[in-house]
Amino acid sequence: MGCLRLTYQENENHLQVSRALENDVKNWQVWTAEKGLKEKKGVRVDQNGGLGELSPNSAFTERGNDVDGWTLFDEFRSGTGAEYSIFKDGHPMVEDLKKSWIVGIASAKFALGGQEPLLRYDVPYGLVGVPMSHTLTEQVIGGARISIIPVAGGRAYIVDNTMGRYSYRLHSVPDIPRSPNAITPEGSIYQRFIWFER
Repeated sequence: MGCLRLTYQENENHLQVSRALENDVKNWQVWTAEKGLKEKKGVRVDQNGGLGELSPNSAFTERGNDVDGWTLFDEFRSGTGAEYSIFKDGHPMVEDLKKSWIVGIASAKFALGGQEPLLRYDVPYGLVGVPMSHTLTEQVIGGARISIIPVAGGRAYIVDNTMGRYSYRLHSVPDIPRSPNAITPEGSIYQRFIWFER
């Protein structure tokens, strides 16, 4: 696949999405500071002070087309690889998610809400997700927080996912953060998938 060339409008869309995410992060930080909480909408602040799924795009490492669901699963199990991964339009995993049932559910919620911005809508996976998933990407990602944001010329989609022990071990053990000083098998890793639709 060739490199993705962004038009002026797509660059403007990306800036609008980045601003929306930054505002959401700031609002969440204020909310947690006021309440003294460490969790909101399934987002955990790790012991290293990271924001997990709410981290800005700059915290994420862009992954190439050679990274797939098996790669992420291996990195999670071994404690190696990127802790924060971002996948952009044109990546095979993004293409899988565009057709996934979790994005379909979020899209229906967005349409029923009068196409107002849908921020971090939590779509669970559960037992229903297994037969509804048709790709490895869907099975590895499972449930996710999905944002659909109207921007000039279309909509921006942002799918945030945490791959952690809690989900992997069927809710029988808590998530653990990755240690900055040691390899942490089954330490939480975070993925973000971004694309635009006209």
